[in-house]
Amino acid sequence: MLLLLFTPFGLDTGMFQSDAEYESDKKWFDRTRRIFFRLALMRFQPKSHGRKVSEDFLRFLSDFHPKGMIAEKYGVMRDGGITERAIFVVDKLGAIVFARVYDIPTLPDNAEVRQALETLEKTRKESDRML
Repeated sequence: MLLLLFTPFGLDTGMFQSDAEYESDKKWFDRTRRIFFRLALMRFQPKSHGRKVSEDFLRFLSDFHPKGMIAEKYGVMRDGGITERAIFVVDKLGAIVFARVYDIPTLPDNAEVRQALETLEKTRKESDRML
């Protein structure tokens, strides 16, 4: 599975607080053996005011040019050129199996994301056994 985290352009404080939360849950995310991508409408990954985000578990992708093309395809591009704050989980077949758009000031709830990933993993294992 693939987790895509869209972060609104220009809201650095919210992005960095979210990164710190993800870092604090790194052990759980590492056990899932998944890579998580943060997409933003920036050319380069911003400096995190001294906080180092683990690149092996949360990678930065630029959706800068053409501006917001990926965000537009996922339906999270706002008028005015910024993205919604959103999380998508995509399965290995490319289907979106979890999607949540948050109010921009609201940071994603890691417990909710973990629960969704665990439920999807359990469902996948059960369906594999039935085959």
